[in-house]
Amino acid sequence: MNTKRVPVFFIFTALFSISIFGCSKKTDEPQRTTASTSASQVYPHSNSFKTMGNIHGALFLSNRALCQTCHGQDYRGNPQFPNTSCYRCHSSYPHSQTFTQRQEHGSAYRNTRTACASCHGGTSLAGTATAPSCTSCHSTYPHSSTFAQKQEHGPTFLNNRISCQNCHGGANLSGTATAPSCSSCHTTYPHASNFNRGASHGAAFLSNSASCRHCHGATLLGMTSAPACTSCHASYPHIYKPQVTNTFSKGKEHGVLYRQNPAACKVCHLSTLLGTQTSPSCTTCHSVFPHSVGLPHCWPSV
Repeated sequence: MNTKRVPVFFIFTALFSISIFGCSKKTDEPQRTTASTSASQVYPHSNSFKTMGNIHGALFLSNRALCQTCHGQDYRGNPQFPNTSCYRCHSSYPHSQTFTQRQEHGSAYRNTRTACASCHGGTSLAGTATAPSCTSCHSTYPHSSTFAQKQEHGPTFLNNRISCQNCHGGANLSGTATAPSCSSCHTTYPHASNFNRGASHGAAFLSNSASCRHCHGATLLGMTSAPACTSCHASYPHIYKPQVTNTFSKGKEHGVLYRQNPAACKVCHLSTLLGTQTSPSCTTCHSVFPHSVGLPHCWPSV
C-alpha cells in the first residue's frame, strides 16, 4: 500500500510546484491595462511593469487617477505607502502644467538628457507610444552632430527663423539659459536692421573679414545661407583673381571700372571720392584725382 502511494505523492507535489512557479512567472509578464483597470489588477507590480516605461507609462496616461491611489495626488508619494514617489526615478516627471514652456523643458533636457531619453525614444528622442518626439514641435531639434557647421544651421535659420527664435532668445536671438546666443559665435550676427548700410557692414568686413567669410564664403561669392557681396556690389570685393593675388589696385582694373560706372564706386567712396572709414580716398594714391572743378588740362604738343 505504501509503495503505491509514494509515486502518487510525488506526482501531486510536482504538479503543485509547477502551478506555483507558473503563476509567479506570469506576474512578470506585461500587464495589459485600460482606463477601467483596478489597482488590484496591476499591483503588486511585475518587474517588467516597474522597469519598462511603455507599460507603466501607458497605464499612467490612460488612467492617472488609478496611479494616484498609491502614488499621491501630486505623484510625490503616499504616506501610507513609503517610497512611492514617481520622482524617485523620474526627476521631472510627471511634468508640471507649465513644462511645455521652453524655459522649463529646455533646462530639464540640458541637465538630464538621459532622463528624457528613457521615455522619449532613446538618444534620438524620436518618441514612443507614450511620449512625443521632440521633432513634433522642433523640426530640427535635437540638432544633429554636424549642426554646428554653417552649411547646416545657416540654411535652417534662413528657412525658418521663428523655429530658432523659440529657443534662442526671441527675435534678436540673444540666447537663453538653455540655448546660446548667435553672437557667441557670430559677433555681428544676426545683423542689425541698418547693417545693409555701407558704413555698418563695410566697417565690420574691414575689421574682421574672416567672420564674414564663415557665412558668405571664402571668396565672398556667397553660400546657401548667405548672399554674395557681388549681388549688391558688382565689383566688390575687389578680387578678380582670388587664386593669384589682388590685382584691383592696378589702374588698368579699377581705373577702367570707374570710367564705366563711377556711381558704383561712389556708393562706398562717397560722391566726392574722398573716402570713408571703410574705403580710402582716391587721393591717397592719386594726388590730383578726382580732378577739382575747373582744373586746366595740359596736353603735350604734337
